[in-house]
Amino acid sequence: MLELMILCLFQLPSFFPLGGYGINIEPQKDLIDKYSEDREKDINLCVGVGEKDDVMRLYGSGSGASMVAEEADDTNNYIEVPVRTLKEICEEYIVCKQDIHFLKIDVEGFELQVLEGADFSKYVPWIICIEAVVSGTEAAIQNNWEYILLEHGYDFVWDDGQNRYYVQKSRLEILEQAKLLPKFDELYDVTSRSELEVIRNEYSAILESNTWKWAKRIRK
Repeated sequence: MLELMILCLFQLPSFFPLGGYGINIEPQKDLIDKYSEDREKDINLCVGVGEKDDVMRLYGSGSGASMVAEEADDTNNYIEVPVRTLKEICEEYIVCKQDIHFLKIDVEGFELQVLEGADFSKYVPWIICIEAVVSGTEAAIQNNWEYILLEHGYDFVWDDGQNRYYVQKSRLEILEQAKLLPKFDELYDVTSRSELEVIRNEYSAILESNTWKWAKRIRK
């Protein structure tokens, strides 16, 4: 997957009723066409993103697509895609002083180039989520690019095992909520699915008990 999303509110379908929209960037035309069908409110761009304007070769297609020739099964099977900087895209599509709530970067090893092409002095996403492992492995790669975010006023708040999340330090209310995120890890570590099922069944039994039904009349 080679995609980058700039969200002026969360672009997920459940957030559409709030009036939000986003910018979806994907160099594969068939995939960006799906975005256009599913997310009519969004801006959908069929380009790559890098540290400068350029043209790059995209080898293969689908989930196996890559911009690295050494990773391609067939180096003769490629298309050329235009590459733009994040700064340029924001200048064209983001209204002056408009908040960018969420930036998701999933670019299979090109994280550094994407970040180097951004202008964090002018366009400052509240939350940034970046894939931080080599695709298909658990090998961490954040040391290649994390310093850019830290230098521009972001705090690391959570690692879900594949992505790392960063929050602008000025967004104190988000940072406070983010402190709860490690609790989810603790919950998954100590509570198995079977244990959750036992708890759920015990709770259901209490609700169906005669004692609970009798006490319900008193509570009214």
